[in-house]
Order: sequence, then structure tokens, then C-alpha cells
Amino acid sequence: MKIKAKKDKVNKKFFVELRRAIFRNAKRLMGDAEELFYKGSYPSSVFLSICALEEFGKLHNTLCDYLDYKHGKLDLKSFNRDFRNHYKKQLNSFVKAVEGKTK
Repeated sequence: MKIKAKKDKVNKKFFVELRRAIFRNAKRLMGDAEELFYKGSYPSSVFLSICALEEFGKLHNTLCDYLDYKHGKLDLKSFNRDFRNHYKKQLNSFVKAVEGKTK
């Protein structure tokens, strides 16, 4: 998903639509990964699973970004950079998974 947030286009609706698109994409990737797994295409399945995890991490990132926006602290330059940051997206998806297991 390619996106570049611009100051005059960022609002609550922007974040709602963005998060819906991210969630739909994550679900689609997981479904595709599952199909490939059952067909025996394990490497492709793992790759798509990692892509889906990044999308779930992006959901967390955009929630934090929305809260920053709501409090007038959103840095668009960081937002646009972090939206493509694989390490940050993967880290957030794994952290959220671990937190869910420990509660």
C-alpha cells in the first residue's frame, strides 16, 4: 500500500479509511498465506504471513499516529517514513502478539 500523507488531507476520516484498508489487506494476505500453506507452498506462505504481520503492525502504528494527530503532535515526515519502515511494523506486530499472550 503506497501512501503519502499531506497536511491538508489528514483528519479522522483519513485514519479510519486507512486503518480499514490496512485491515482488509492483512486479512487477504493471511487468507492467501493459509491457502498456499495447505497447497504445500511453504516458503510463499511464510513470506505472505510476514507481510500480513507487517500490516497488523501498521494497524498499531496508525492508531498511535491518530492519537498523536488528535493531540496536535503528529509529525507527517515521521509518519510517511515510518509507514514504510519494515522493522518498526514487524516489531509492533510481534510486541502486540506477545502482550496478548501475557495478559
